[in-house]
Amino acid sequence: MKTDIKSLTKSEIESFCEQLGLKRYRSDQIFQWLFQKQASSVSDMTNLSKDLRDELDQKIHITNIEPAGRQDSRDGTIKFLFRLHDKHLIEAV
Repeated sequence: MKTDIKSLTKSEIESFCEQLGLKRYRSDQIFQWLFQKQASSVSDMTNLSKDLRDELDQKIHITNIEPAGRQDSRDGTIKFLFRLHDKHLIEAV
């Protein structure tokens, strides 16, 4: 079973990378790709070697939400509908 890497804290990502025998800076790179650069797949992480991306692709998955709808109100309020990886829907205002 692949690890949902986005569900891990920064320190858990560090531990995960350590278990894989990766240097500490790799966890910083992965964290940046996930939460600053919004990578949607391991292949997006272009400053990691191809071999490392292939290894990570076998061990992790990146959950993403996708826009499923938008509703604009007369008062200026905007409601968004998002689909989660498990196909459930959530709303945000």
